[in-house]
Amino acid sequence: MPQTAPPQDAAPTANTALPDQTQLLQTIARDLANVQRNIEQLKANQQQMARESSKAIEELKASQEEMKRALAKVSEPKALPAPTQPAPAARKPERTSIPPYARARPRIPREWFYDEW
Repeated sequence: MPQTAPPQDAAPTANTALPDQTQLLQTIARDLANVQRNIEQLKANQQQMARESSKAIEELKASQEEMKRALAKVSEPKALPAPTQPAPAARKPERTSIPPYARARPRIPREWFYDEW
Protein backbone atom coordinates (compact mmCIF):
# COMPACT_ATOMS: atom_id res chain seq x y z
CA MET A 1 0.00 0.00 0.00
CA PRO A 2 1.30 3.27 -0.86
CA GLN A 3 1.76 5.56 2.03
CA THR A 4 -0.30 8.57 1.79
CA ALA A 5 0.68 11.72 3.43
CA PRO A 6 -1.44 12.72 6.33
CA PRO A 7 -4.00 15.27 5.53
CA GLN A 8 -2.70 18.78 5.45
CA ASP A 9 -5.26 19.92 8.00
CA ALA A 10 -4.38 17.47 10.81
CA ALA A 11 -0.73 18.36 11.47
CA PRO A 12 -1.04 22.11 11.34
CA THR A 13 -4.12 22.02 13.59
CA ALA A 14 -2.24 20.25 16.35
CA ASN A 15 0.69 22.63 16.04
CA THR A 16 -1.46 25.76 15.86
CA ALA A 17 -3.72 24.59 18.71
CA LEU A 18 -0.75 24.39 21.02
CA PRO A 19 0.23 28.05 20.67
CA ASP A 20 -3.44 29.10 20.99
CA GLN A 21 -3.80 27.16 24.25
CA THR A 22 -0.54 28.56 25.59
CA GLN A 23 -1.68 32.10 24.80
CA LEU A 24 -5.08 31.39 26.39
CA LEU A 25 -3.41 30.02 29.54
CA GLN A 26 -1.16 33.08 29.75
CA THR A 27 -4.20 35.37 29.45
CA ILE A 28 -6.02 33.42 32.17
CA ALA A 29 -2.95 33.60 34.43
CA ARG A 30 -2.72 37.38 33.92
CA ASP A 31 -6.43 37.79 34.66
CA LEU A 32 -6.13 35.67 37.83
CA ALA A 33 -3.14 37.75 38.98
CA ASN A 34 -5.17 40.94 38.42
CA VAL A 35 -8.11 39.49 40.36
CA GLN A 36 -5.78 38.52 43.21
CA ARG A 37 -4.27 42.05 43.33
CA ASN A 38 -7.77 43.57 43.33
CA ILE A 39 -8.83 41.29 46.20
CA GLU A 40 -5.75 42.31 48.22
CA GLN A 41 -6.48 45.98 47.53
CA LEU A 42 -10.10 45.50 48.64
CA LYS A 43 -8.92 43.82 51.85
CA ALA A 44 -6.55 46.70 52.58
CA ASN A 45 -9.30 49.25 51.90
CA GLN A 46 -11.70 47.36 54.15
CA GLN A 47 -9.16 47.28 56.98
CA GLN A 48 -8.53 51.02 56.57
CA MET A 49 -12.28 51.72 56.70
CA ALA A 50 -12.63 49.56 59.81
CA ARG A 51 -9.82 51.52 61.54
CA GLU A 52 -11.38 54.85 60.56
CA SER A 53 -14.81 53.70 61.74
CA SER A 54 -13.38 52.59 65.10
CA LYS A 55 -11.64 55.93 65.50
CA ALA A 56 -14.82 57.83 64.62
CA ILE A 57 -16.84 55.75 67.10
CA GLU A 58 -14.31 56.44 69.89
CA GLU A 59 -14.38 60.17 69.11
CA LEU A 60 -18.17 60.13 69.15
CA LYS A 61 -18.25 58.38 72.52
CA ALA A 62 -15.76 60.86 73.96
CA SER A 63 -17.83 63.75 72.63
CA GLN A 64 -20.99 62.30 74.18
CA GLU A 65 -19.27 61.94 77.55
CA GLU A 66 -18.06 65.53 77.35
CA MET A 67 -21.59 66.69 76.55
CA LYS A 68 -22.97 64.71 79.50
CA ARG A 69 -20.47 66.36 81.84
CA ALA A 70 -21.27 69.82 80.47
CA LEU A 71 -25.03 69.25 80.83
CA ALA A 72 -24.63 67.95 84.36
CA LYS A 73 -22.54 70.97 85.24
CA VAL A 74 -25.10 73.38 83.79
CA SER A 75 -28.14 71.67 85.29
CA GLU A 76 -26.86 71.29 88.84
CA PRO A 77 -28.32 73.99 91.11
CA LYS A 78 -25.84 76.67 91.76
CA ALA A 79 -25.49 77.81 95.32
CA LEU A 80 -25.47 81.56 95.09
CA PRO A 81 -23.09 83.21 97.47
CA ALA A 82 -24.83 85.03 100.30
CA PRO A 83 -25.08 88.69 99.48
CA THR A 84 -22.44 90.52 101.37
CA GLN A 85 -23.85 93.25 103.52
CA PRO A 86 -21.70 95.91 104.99
CA ALA A 87 -20.76 95.17 108.54
CA PRO A 88 -22.73 97.25 111.06
CA ALA A 89 -20.88 100.19 112.46
CA ALA A 90 -19.14 99.35 115.68
CA ARG A 91 -19.45 102.80 117.15
CA LYS A 92 -22.56 104.29 118.63
CA PRO A 93 -24.09 107.22 116.85
CA GLU A 94 -23.32 110.51 118.46
CA ARG A 95 -26.18 112.04 120.39
CA THR A 96 -26.89 115.53 119.39
CA SER A 97 -28.82 117.77 121.64
CA ILE A 98 -31.22 120.21 120.13
CA PRO A 99 -31.58 123.48 121.97
CA PRO A 100 -35.08 124.02 123.41
CA TYR A 101 -35.85 127.00 121.20
CA ALA A 102 -35.11 125.01 118.09
CA ARG A 103 -37.53 122.26 118.95
CA ALA A 104 -41.00 122.38 117.49
CA ARG A 105 -43.71 123.09 119.97
CA PRO A 106 -46.25 120.34 120.40
CA ARG A 107 -49.60 121.22 118.93
CA ILE A 108 -52.39 121.51 121.34
CA PRO A 109 -55.69 120.21 120.07
CA ARG A 110 -58.32 122.92 119.48
CA GLU A 111 -60.90 121.39 121.81
CA TRP A 112 -58.65 121.99 124.76
CA PHE A 113 -58.93 125.73 124.38
CA TYR A 114 -61.55 127.53 126.37
CA ASP A 115 -63.15 130.36 124.51
CA GLU A 116 -65.51 131.39 127.25
CA TRP A 117 -63.32 133.35 129.64
